[in-house]
Amino acid sequence: MAVFAPNANPIPFPGDELCPIARTWGVNNRSVALRIPTGAPETRHLEHRVAGADGQSLSGHRSRARRHAQGIVEKLDPGPATVAMATPRRTPSCQRLATALRLLRDSTFLQDYFGKRFVEIFHAIKSAECRRFNAQV
Repeated sequence: MAVFAPNANPIPFPGDELCPIARTWGVNNRSVALRIPTGAPETRHLEHRVAGADGQSLSGHRSRARRHAQGIVEKLDPGPATVAMATPRRTPSCQRLATALRLLRDSTFLQDYFGKRFVEIFHAIKSAECRRFNAQV
């Protein structure tokens, strides 16, 4: 979440059933994090509904992501699609930016993907922003 929603404002608010705040996927379901809209096969695509506009720069990592697609390489099962607008278990990183930053800092996956130095610098900048935000009345 620190990468997808790198500021305090876009962190999804608990209680909004259309906020994708859990590790879920589904077909034509707006309450999931990874949505596959229905439509003609030639228009089929994936929507990553978690990232805010300020986290969209990650789309530039597409070619690297193909080489580093952990779920595909390890053939991880995403589990069944979320069909109803149930409230699945929330990821703790969606609750607060400070928690998301701690998880970012400790993530060996992100250190491997972006590089340890990038994660250190990104963490330092966003932590300073988080402290400034939290100091406001």
